Amino acid sequence: ILCFVCKRWLSIIRDKDFTELYLTRASTRPRLLFIVHLRDIHSFISRSLEDPNSDCYRATLTPKPDSRYWFSPPVRGLICCFKGNQVLVGNPSTGQFVSLPKVKTIKEIKDWSYLFFGYDPVNDLYKVLCMTNPYGPFFRDGLRKVIGTEEYQVFTLRAKEEWRMIECKHDHRVRGCPESKGICMNGVVYYVAKLDRPTKCPISFNLASEEFNVIKFPEDSKRLRRPCELVNYGGKIALTDCICCGTLDLWILEDVSNQEWSKTSLLVPCWTNLVGNGEWFKFRGALSTGELIFVPHYSGWPRPFSFICYDLKVNHARKVVTQGLGDGFRDIKVFLDHVESPMFLVSSTNDVLIR
Repeated sequence: ILCFVCKRWLSIIRDKDFTELYLTRASTRPRLLFIVHLRDIHSFISRSLEDPNSDCYRATLTPKPDSRYWFSPPVRGLICCFKGNQVLVGNPSTGQFVSLPKVKTIKEIKDWSYLFFGYDPVNDLYKVLCMTNPYGPFFRDGLRKVIGTEEYQVFTLRAKEEWRMIECKHDHRVRGCPESKGICMNGVVYYVAKLDRPTKCPISFNLASEEFNVIKFPEDSKRLRRPCELVNYGGKIALTDCICCGTLDLWILEDVSNQEWSKTSLLVPCWTNLVGNGEWFKFRGALSTGELIFVPHYSGWPRPFSFICYDLKVNHARKVVTQGLGDGFRDIKVFLDHVESPMFLVSSTNDVLIR
């Protein structure tokens, strides 16, 4: 909307100092970003926790018919989505999305590529990490399932860039749903991957050095029988089960360099009264305010979308019901600590500039 004001105002809005000041102030008022997939349309809805039924903005993205995008968590107001070798970066605040060059691989790929989006504060750059498996999701050597060879590529959002192949000393694969797997924190992207059968562990990717590092699972994490995922817990990486039924076990990475973990267990008060019986929820992480957010594991039921907010400070949990997130059956993704951004994206051949 602000693009259509006078040139003087436009120059102020696009000034880097203004953008940084805007992002700094917006980060003190983090919002929830809902992505609703309904009838081949992705809708982006930003709402505050104080007033979850009041929209800040709505933007839409329409992929090809009978298709859908996967989304990486937003970083500093921008978000990355992908489908096979098609990658887009966008700003939900402005509704602007630009296409990156198609991912190039040794062999043809279909849907089994994984992308992680992050920000490198050292060099002030946004980067996209892409891992593709040219052999498909399952590769067998005789009767034994093996990891197969991944292709690791990086795209930097700046002028005259292309996808660059990079080396990884720890051959690994990301399995399962490609969405909500990666967390960008302090210039490092964290995600869970499989090294060899059946070893699974967190992986860190330094966006500045573009180096991978393997993080060992905490020794007492054998209780994680279900698929696990990483979450942001008070500005630290934490490991937890995908499913929560009122009790929450968290392994918190206290020291990244020394790979030291601590464990905490939480009991959400009045859980059954809030969610009823038989409905599964998953822990999405903690807001910068310290409140814990739990969302339905499956959001396709035709009813108002709701989530659980647990305030640790006062030991109080409440159910938050939202209206207007789509009628009928739909899929809803929830991302925490989203910030509004005035950034503009400029795209041309092999150029993706942020202003």
